[in-house]
Amino acid sequence: MTFLRLGRLFVGVSMVAFGIQELQTSGHIGDLGLLADWMPAHAALAWLAAGIFLIAGLATLTSIGLRSVATVMGVVFAVAAVLRFAALIPQMGHVWPYRGVMSELFACGAGMWMLAAQVEGAWPGDAVVRRLAAVGLAVFGVTDVVFGSIHFQVAAFIASLIPHWMPARLFLTYFTGTALVAAGLAFLARRWVRAAGLWLGLMFFLWVVLLHALRIAHALHDSDEWNSGFVCLCMAGCALLAAALPLRAARRKPADA
Repeated sequence: MTFLRLGRLFVGVSMVAFGIQELQTSGHIGDLGLLADWMPAHAALAWLAAGIFLIAGLATLTSIGLRSVATVMGVVFAVAAVLRFAALIPQMGHVWPYRGVMSELFACGAGMWMLAAQVEGAWPGDAVVRRLAAVGLAVFGVTDVVFGSIHFQVAAFIASLIPHWMPARLFLTYFTGTALVAAGLAFLARRWVRAAGLWLGLMFFLWVVLLHALRIAHALHDSDEWNSGFVCLCMAGCALLAAALPLRAARRKPADA
């Protein structure tokens, strides 16, 4: 299926990029990374985090052990989100970056569980990965609603990130926020999943091309810009993985990608 292959490509490339960044920054990544600042032996743990990301990326791109790796990565992302942000939850109402990055980690984990249900593998069994995919779809829906709410909370700031040559930047901010919330609700309701995933994936990919690529080009040595760009690409991939997971397919044996 085209959605599945393209989603895997986006996610796999992003995972490899995250692994390289863990090494480049010794695990000190402001946006999507596995390590919390309070963790000891940060440089050593960065090698472990890099290895985890690289294994996940290569498995996603090559299909080698993919079902097992994707299942475990869903847990890894969830654990990383809790370790990094559990103590900061009381502040998330007004400190939106914490809420956003925590949601990104959960969204990546959700995408990996949706991927696990769409490839062959000995472990886990079909019934388990189908249940995990259902949970992943719901979690991805929640995170999209969170992303959309942030667009409304700090609309002026997000509008300032949109290239100046694009008209009606504040309108585009509200439009994308609405689209994120609508897609998230569709995933939660398990209705129009394919359409929501396709259009959301397209929107995220357009952000990569029209927004992040330009920002990266003007700041080639800024690791935060690179990370943000690959986070957006990964979100595009996760949305396409949701599009490739229609609810009727969850009752059939997963097909090899």
